[in-house]
Amino acid sequence: MAVEIPQLGNGAAITFKGGTGADVIGNIISFNWSGISRPSTFAPHMGSTAGAKRLFTAYYDPGSLECTFQLDAGVEWAEVVVNAAETIIITFNDTSLYSCSGAATEFGFSADLDGVIEGTVTLEFSDSITITGG
Repeated sequence: MAVEIPQLGNGAAITFKGGTGADVIGNIISFNWSGISRPSTFAPHMGSTAGAKRLFTAYYDPGSLECTFQLDAGVEWAEVVVNAAETIIITFNDTSLYSCSGAATEFGFSADLDGVIEGTVTLEFSDSITITGG
């Protein structure tokens, strides 16, 4: 499947309320999804000769999403990090959606002396990812 419209970060949105009732990630600066991984087990045995076998599971790890954004100091991040999992939605510039259950597991912030205060949150995904084309 060829990409007709370039997937740009500009225009992407992340819907995550963290149990607060309102989106807590606004003005995204950058985001990085670790991607999907599928565990395997190295399984050599006495009959192995040249190449060793690997056993692949039927499950995958949906990964995590690290977001950097302009910090809203009014958000109770200590509360957000301990809240239950909820549906997280990533919307791309062509309206494609990735959605998955997940929760915040880490939060921090930093700033240069004259710069914008940037918050960073890690969202760990759980269960299946649903992808809806734009």
